[in-house]
Amino acid sequence: MWGQAHDPAFRLEIGWVRGHNGTEGNERVDGEAKEAAKGRTSLACNLPCFLATGALPLSTAAARQASNSLMHALWRKEWAGSPWHPRLSQIDPSMPSNGFRKLVSELSRAQTSILIQFRTGHVPLSKHLFRINKASSPACPSCQQDEESVHHFLFDGPTWRHDRWLMGQALGSKAKSADYIFGSQKGVAELLKFVGRMGRLKRIAGDVPPLTS
Repeated sequence: MWGQAHDPAFRLEIGWVRGHNGTEGNERVDGEAKEAAKGRTSLACNLPCFLATGALPLSTAAARQASNSLMHALWRKEWAGSPWHPRLSQIDPSMPSNGFRKLVSELSRAQTSILIQFRTGHVPLSKHLFRINKASSPACPSCQQDEESVHHFLFDGPTWRHDRWLMGQALGSKAKSADYIFGSQKGVAELLKFVGRMGRLKRIAGDVPPLTS
C-alpha cells in the first residue's frame, strides 16, 4: 500500500461505522465532505498526484442520474405540448412518470387496452363511435336520454344503476371519482368488474376479464 511504502509501521484498519453516531473519524469525514461540496477543496500541492493532475473520473451513478434527469425534463416538455396533456393531466397529474407503468404491471393486454380507452375517451361507446362515423347517433342506446359518454356510462346511465351500486359498495365515495377509478389499483380492479358485468362492450372489445386476486 502507498502508506506502507513510506512508513513500514503504517497500519490500516477498516470497520463499519454507523453514520452520524458521534464517532470522531466519521464526523470529521462528514465535515470534510460538506466543505468539499461548498467548493472548499484542498490545495493542489497537498493532493496525491493522481488527484492533482487531469480531470477526475466521472461517477457512473452520477452520470446515469444526470442523464435520467435530462431525459425526464425533455419528456415533460414534450408531454406539455401534447394535445392529450390537458385531459390526461386531470386524471393523472403525475404524468409523465412511472406511475402508469406500475399501475398496469399486473394487467393483461386486454385489460390495459380497456383502461387506456377509458382514460382517453376512445372507448367504443356511442359518443366516440359517432365521432368517428361508426354509429348513427351519439345517444345512449339503453336510455336514449343523453350521449353515451364515459361519464354517462360510469356515473349517470339509469340502466346500470345496480351495477354502479356494486361499485359503490366496493369503493365508497371514491366510486364517484374518475381520477380514482382510472388511477388506482383498486379503482381499476372495480372498473374491470363493472365493464365485465355490463357486457356493453363485449361485441366490440370481447370479454374483459377481471383482475385475479
